Amino acid sequence: MHLSFEPWPSRFQEWMRLRNWSDETLANYGFGVRDFLRFLDSQGVTHLGSLHRGLVESFRQDLFDRRVKGKPLAVATQSSRLTAVKTFLRFLAKENVLLMDIGAGVDLPKAAQSLPRVLSEEEAVKLLESPDVATLRGIRDRAVLEVLYCTAARNSEVGSFQLEDVDWELPALHIRQGKGQKDRLVPLGEEARAWLEEYLQRVRPAWLRDGSELHLFLTSRGQALTVSSLADIVKFHVRKLGWKGVTAHTLRHSAATHMLRRGANVRHLQELLGHSSLQTTSHYTQVDLKDLHKALRRYHPRERQS
Repeated sequence: MHLSFEPWPSRFQEWMRLRNWSDETLANYGFGVRDFLRFLDSQGVTHLGSLHRGLVESFRQDLFDRRVKGKPLAVATQSSRLTAVKTFLRFLAKENVLLMDIGAGVDLPKAAQSLPRVLSEEEAVKLLESPDVATLRGIRDRAVLEVLYCTAARNSEVGSFQLEDVDWELPALHIRQGKGQKDRLVPLGEEARAWLEEYLQRVRPAWLRDGSELHLFLTSRGQALTVSSLADIVKFHVRKLGWKGVTAHTLRHSAATHMLRRGANVRHLQELLGHSSLQTTSHYTQVDLKDLHKALRRYHPRERQS
């Protein structure tokens, strides 16, 4: 990296840190900015004063054309990298390093809208009951799956739970600094509570190596479960069932959809999911065509009523 660029990525990181942006965002944006600077280096750009919008557009095209193991970058990945760069350029403009925000007019790539997969209630139960609870690992996995499905929390939020975040009297779980740096309280259902208690009584004490470790869910080595580790737990049991395309997010989406179908208020779901707007919640609770056909047959005046 050329010397004229060197202080600014670290200053950008500090700028984000002072605004309490999450560690995950800091890491993702840092990666995106480094990717951009490597691209600039490949174009022979050595000074900040040489930056212009055309270079940002070229980087956008580079992301689109890039292939990893023969496959294009996912649209979400392209969007994430470009968002990081646009934020970095906006920061440079605010710091008067650039005369203007040259990334402001650069559009993000848009992914085709598709309905996420939703498990049936029977499939959800089958997944929750798949761990072998005769083992410590199985008890831990069952507790993780039950909490994911019960609270409809994000993978990263479950991985961040501390012991103090469990309120046994309510009972509920405190989600601190979730997406958008917002705190919220989510109820803990009977099944999830029972398996969480079983995990805390039998598994966590057996695996704990360092008494100062306060994360709720641990690995067998006594370390906090990472986001990828939690994803692997879901993936392991999904594969064991012979399924594909089911992730921790599928459990979150399925929980919200199941509650909606059973009559839950969308406003309540908004609070549970931690969405800032009902529009976002509506995306998570879209019903599939089969449900629409059922509704049509049942309620439309031109259909034969059963």
